[in-house]
Amino acid sequence: MKRHRLFRVLLMVALMVVAVLGYTKVMARISLVEPPVQAADALLADHLIVSKADRRLYLMQDGRVLQSYDIAMGARWDGGAQAKRRG
Repeated sequence: MKRHRLFRVLLMVALMVVAVLGYTKVMARISLVEPPVQAADALLADHLIVSKADRRLYLMQDGRVLQSYDIAMGARWDGGAQAKRRG
């Protein structure tokens, strides 16, 4: 009798796992949200420059700055460099 009950419990758990995984797969395919549109090529950066001294991030394309942003690096952002110089 105990074996039969254990089998039923394990079967129910397995069915629940399959149902949850199946639901997730189906919902991933039937998304109601449109994927984001990629920006025009004229607005895409080809590389980034981070200037720690100026605390700025620059988005670059073909050598020109597309956009720049202020960045925060913390109170002791150059502490590692100072420790290397000391010793």
